Amino acid sequence: MTGKSVYGEVWLKAAVVGSSWASFEIIVGSFLHNLRLPFAGMLLSAASVLLLAAFIRLWPLRGLIIRAGLVCALMKSISPSALVFGPMIGITTEAMIMELVLLIFGRNLIAISLAGGLAVLWALAQKLLNLFVLYGFNLIEIAESFYAYLIKISGIKALSLVELFYVIVVIYLLLGMVAALAGSFIGKSYLKNGGVETKSIDLAKDAGFAGGQKNLQAQLMLLPVLLLSAAGVLLALNFRLYILALPAGFVFIVWIALRYRQAVRRLLKPAVWLQFLLITLVASLLLESANQDFEFSLKGLWLGAEMVFRAVLLIFSFTALAAELRNPVLKAVLQRHGLSRLYGATSLAFSALPALIGELPKWKDLLRNPQQLLWQVLGRSEQLLKQFLKENQAFNVVIITGEVHQGKTTFLSQLLDLMQQNNIAAKGFLARARFENDIQTGYDLHLFPSGTKLPLARTGTVDGWVGFRRFSFNPEAFAAGSALLTNSSPNSDCWLVVDELGPMELEGIGWYDAVSLLLTKEHMRMIWVVRKNLVPAMLTHFAAERVLTIDIRQHTADEALEMLK
Repeated sequence: MTGKSVYGEVWLKAAVVGSSWASFEIIVGSFLHNLRLPFAGMLLSAASVLLLAAFIRLWPLRGLIIRAGLVCALMKSISPSALVFGPMIGITTEAMIMELVLLIFGRNLIAISLAGGLAVLWALAQKLLNLFVLYGFNLIEIAESFYAYLIKISGIKALSLVELFYVIVVIYLLLGMVAALAGSFIGKSYLKNGGVETKSIDLAKDAGFAGGQKNLQAQLMLLPVLLLSAAGVLLALNFRLYILALPAGFVFIVWIALRYRQAVRRLLKPAVWLQFLLITLVASLLLESANQDFEFSLKGLWLGAEMVFRAVLLIFSFTALAAELRNPVLKAVLQRHGLSRLYGATSLAFSALPALIGELPKWKDLLRNPQQLLWQVLGRSEQLLKQFLKENQAFNVVIITGEVHQGKTTFLSQLLDLMQQNNIAAKGFLARARFENDIQTGYDLHLFPSGTKLPLARTGTVDGWVGFRRFSFNPEAFAAGSALLTNSSPNSDCWLVVDELGPMELEGIGWYDAVSLLLTKEHMRMIWVVRKNLVPAMLTHFAAERVLTIDIRQHTADEALEMLK
């Protein structure tokens, strides 16, 4: 089956890359977790750069990486961990950095290596930013005190804290550059080898990132409420308004714990709270002891307690926000306000994720033959793209539907005006009701773009016309409308409009012959007006595939235009 994708080539490839990226992070993350390696975030970021650099060689499309980053980040929102915002931000920013560098410097080896180095360096920058956001800039004072104390008790002369920071920055940069170059080389060798044959992938049905909130009432206004509440408490903390910040923050945390029990339950892990306890102890014991004897500090204890309170507040806030990101109301907003392609690509990526994860090798195989592993990922990605293209070709029929006398033709007329303003070609006809003394006496056929007007139907009997139920229909109007439609050359940029299909067509008369002929032509795209209760029968009668249905009670003409785009 041929035709354009509903979501566009770059979005389909972004769905493929995003799902592969997410599955790759899962297997590599598991590998790093089992080895209990330090700097696991740096190594995971380098692994992601390795994968993305290979995809840059396979599909050198502008805008692909940033779209794949958005898809992967949204997929991360269903992570079993409650703390998903950090990884989501990290993935998106890595993709933005790489896309921006490639946009400025092109897709040569130097640009790819620089993009990889900066993307991995972001892992360090984000870690520092997270610590500052969670614990405030007091963390610098504690870090300096702790570092000075370690040097003091060890008796070893070492680099200064600033010099040590520069060394770590260089390590991150170099690792990212090496990973990017390796990924680019593997991608190039994959293409030179002619690819890898893989079997079809079983796509999961009804997968999506809006699931998992069935027992939680979705309220879109909770998103800004959560953001403003967290920001207000943090602002009060920064200005040391403890009388306001502490009770308000406590109430806010308890409210989140009660409303989002399922998500908050994942936070009840000893490791999370041991980290907070350690921060408090370090602050209370070492803040004022770098250049004097080891002693307890009340100032440090209060500072540590404040940092822990800030951290708990933010973690609970992020948990609630992550839960709200999955609600069905937000899903509807994404689909109806210009983000339908992002949501559609993410849903496609979810449908492939279980199979991709299942077919990845065990973590022990990662070190044995990383090139073969990446070749398999690229091969499955090409196979997945073929399946997405086949199953998600662009719709060739758009149905404008609603109840009787609800304004379907008026809606269509508004849509056609918008299409004309946006240089989207259309031709066909509208069936406008005809009234005499406020009584409907029939319909007139308005052909466009010619502007020809013909009588289509009249109540009662008219000599030479075809009777159907309470109307008589003009054969000349049917001939003129059918000729306008069937004489159109196949052109995917022009929509053919039929207003409307109804009981006559279900009985094989009216516009039946013209529409049936058009459906046999591959690149014809049509807009039908169909009464709501007749839509299922019409789809079955014409065996129409790749159909988009627009209910005039649920969508505006502007939203319909975005869907057509």
